[in-house]
Amino acid sequence: MTPDTAGRNRAIESAVNEVFGILYIPTGPQLRLTNSGVVFLRKVEAAGLVKIREVPQGSLDLFFNQTQGLGRPFQVVSTDKLAGIALNPNLGGEPGSNPNYTEEVRISKAKIDKVISDDEAYQGPLATPGEKYRLILGTVKSTPTPAAAVVGPNLSTPSVARFRCVVKYSEFKKAWSVIALDMGSIDVEQWNTNNVK
Repeated sequence: MTPDTAGRNRAIESAVNEVFGILYIPTGPQLRLTNSGVVFLRKVEAAGLVKIREVPQGSLDLFFNQTQGLGRPFQVVSTDKLAGIALNPNLGGEPGSNPNYTEEVRISKAKIDKVISDDEAYQGPLATPGEKYRLILGTVKSTPTPAAAVVGPNLSTPSVARFRCVVKYSEFKKAWSVIALDMGSIDVEQWNTNNVK
């Protein structure tokens, strides 16, 4: 009996959405930020999601920043606006909060655009003898969430990415699961990760 492709696609989309389309915003009472980190958080601050304040440096902090490039210390406090769209809201950066906390905002939701190849005979190093595995290659289309517009207008456009994954069908559970997943840009040959072998 051939397992259903709709269930396979749901498993792939779920795995893609666990790692794709989430913006991570660090908060905390004393985060060390490099210049690129400050630029990113200033954009997030302009969207009203955090408040940033540079923490005065002592001579030891200044020494480590200049010699080891650890970055300058900043207090980054999340706002109610961020709490309203975060997947894991927390009052990061305020006294008594977790010292360092990363808030997650879903800025897009991925759906399979097309399956380019479906290798039913995958027997690579991720396969266990006696089980059914497939190597799937395809594209996903990400649609911005309402939170994307809150974070910034440049995130509010749909995009397409490619994926490859190894999926397994459990005869006991009658369900698909993703064993390994790689994502990549349509325009670049390399994959962002190399989990599929």
